[in-house]
Amino acid sequence: RSTDDFLRVKELESIFVYDILEDSYGKLWMATYSDGVFCYDLPQNRWKHYTWIPGDSTSLPYNKVISIFEDSHKRIWFTTQGAGFCRFCPEADNFVCYDMTDGFPSNIVYKIVEDNEGNLWMATERDGLYFFNTHTKALKKLPFTDNVQTLYLDKPKNILWIGTLLGGLKKYDLQTQSTQ
Repeated sequence: RSTDDFLRVKELESIFVYDILEDSYGKLWMATYSDGVFCYDLPQNRWKHYTWIPGDSTSLPYNKVISIFEDSHKRIWFTTQGAGFCRFCPEADNFVCYDMTDGFPSNIVYKIVEDNEGNLWMATERDGLYFFNTHTKALKKLPFTDNVQTLYLDKPKNILWIGTLLGGLKKYDLQTQSTQ
């Protein structure tokens, strides 16, 4: 292009977008700093806006959404900066939420990745790294007390890379459950 002109998206003007994900069905999901989640259905050319509704336990749990993740079962997960994490239920057009009331130690979750067995690994503020079994809903804290900011899973090698605030980069072998 010869200019820096871009098409502005009217629905998202003046909105701070943290993360964007295109899911397996061709929908674009946008996580925002304080305006919840927007979903643009590309095939239908239709927008949907999800926000926290006080008193509704099936709504988005918080409007500060940090990241979006699609697992191997094509389920969409969201992390929040104040109300834990949640999974979108497309059949009901609502959310299943997990937070401190469910035994989760932190309501600030930065990132989710999935291992080869379908379990979720979560980066949290102040409390480090957590493992969430999606089948049993069991939660386990791992021996990382650093403020974990981001994760990357090298699935072929079964290595979890852990980016921390002031603690550097760590490497965790999921097979041997050891830090390298």
